[in-house]
Amino acid sequence: GANTFTGNIELGNANLALGTNSALGSAANVLVVNAANNSLRFSATGLTIADPITVNGTLTFAGLNAGTLAGPIGGSGGVTVAGSGTLTLTAASGYGGATAVGVPTGPASALTLSGAGALTGTSSVLLAAGGTLSLVNTAAANSTNRVADAAPVTFQNGGLSFTAAP
Repeated sequence: GANTFTGNIELGNANLALGTNSALGSAANVLVVNAANNSLRFSATGLTIADPITVNGTLTFAGLNAGTLAGPIGGSGGVTVAGSGTLTLTAASGYGGATAVGVPTGPASALTLSGAGALTGTSSVLLAAGGTLSLVNTAAANSTNRVADAAPVTFQNGGLSFTAAP
């Protein structure tokens, strides 16, 4: 059944698997990450999670099935996408820490920025082996400023792909 609870959820050195679109309860609930070793994964394919996330530690999206975060990611921490699957962001995310996609010894990982999806505050982007950052421009209005201007993008055998607006 659907979770309808209200209130924020805090992760502290924990692993969380999401199995439904409403796994985090009301879309107004905030998932707060305040510690260094946290992971989040979609245990079903095609989920869309609307809740915002605040990362003040580190959050790894690991062992992903394909899924979408429709709420923004904010905070001062960093985000890693590792493990098979694609994470799609459709809201502008202003978290201030580093972004890493892929790990040198792991399976292929992908981070897709679609719609209004952007990394507006990230301090850097690392595209490691097997990691791909995809910029999908669904409209001319979102064809610029997808990654923070001051953020260096480092390629370590990772990839970058672009899809133009129709």
